[in-house]
Amino acid sequence: MELDENKLRVSRFELKTLPTVESMVPSINSSTKSVHYEIFNLTKPDESTKEEPLKAKICYLRKSKNFDGYGLVLIFEKQLHIIGTVEKTSPAYRAGLQENDVIIFVGKTNVEKLIHDDVKFMIREAALGSNHVELTVISKSDIPKYKTLQEKGLIDWSIMGLEK
Repeated sequence: MELDENKLRVSRFELKTLPTVESMVPSINSSTKSVHYEIFNLTKPDESTKEEPLKAKICYLRKSKNFDGYGLVLIFEKQLHIIGTVEKTSPAYRAGLQENDVIIFVGKTNVEKLIHDDVKFMIREAALGSNHVELTVISKSDIPKYKTLQEKGLIDWSIMGLEK
């Protein structure tokens, strides 16, 4: 049976909170002072149009003793791996993931052309091999701009240590 990958697919990465909830700040863990995400400009500012540079965010998704799973829903729609619901106080929330972020890389691997099940597998496998998973995301509202810039060869992933 063949699957139509253009159809909507949804996967839960557990939205269940365990009894205790740790106090947190969205981008900084107060106990370790470690940043859970970094924002990068993928393009240079365009002075002629006053257009803002395209931004990407690397989110460091870390396991938590106080949470079962990561607290996010992953949606596959129109060939995009989109973050759906993000539960407040979850590891996904602390990593800076937001609803309508689009996953472009899992670790150092570009996932734009992968199917939904492969991306889910990669996230789970990365979580088993480490205490964190790196997700590089772009806002869904920036995807048309991203695709245009990508076609023109103007996206510079090397600034983030990534290659297309």
